[in-house]
Amino acid sequence: MYNVISRIIKQRFTILIIMLCLFTSCTRYIKIPEKFQFVDDSSFKSQVELYDGYAIVLFYNAQYWQSRDMETRFHYFADKYYGKARFLKFPWIVENDASNYNLEMLPTIVLYFKGAQIDRIKGIPPEKIDRLTFNEDIDLWFMKNILKLHGTEFDGNFVYLFNNTHILHIRNN
Repeated sequence: MYNVISRIIKQRFTILIIMLCLFTSCTRYIKIPEKFQFVDDSSFKSQVELYDGYAIVLFYNAQYWQSRDMETRFHYFADKYYGKARFLKFPWIVENDASNYNLEMLPTIVLYFKGAQIDRIKGIPPEKIDRLTFNEDIDLWFMKNILKLHGTEFDGNFVYLFNNTHILHIRNN
């Protein structure tokens, strides 16, 4: 009886290994779409300004914790709203001229529709307690501006006061 059970387990294990090998070899040929793309000065026009839909661009610099924090949130929303908008990441070099994109601080998320700027979110709340609900605020912003959901449950006007005198406004009404 033990030999029969042992043989069945070995057969099933062998089949599982073969299936796993086939799957991993096939995945090389399967193109999995990216939830977000990278953009820079040279590709901004074609990827954002000429795009016939919603494009959301995260301007960030990964050497700062605020940008890394926002990048994590950006990935979450790129997954959540995949197919509703084009999500693009613009790695920003601090020494570059920010006037072309009207950047005042990093990170900044800018929402474009058919190449025209609709709205932007500048920075993130400095206090950890405020960042706990920040995703919900950004989610409302997405629901109102991209999904065009209407009603008071989707309206919001959020103001975050920063220690360095910056004020972050998020509004979707």
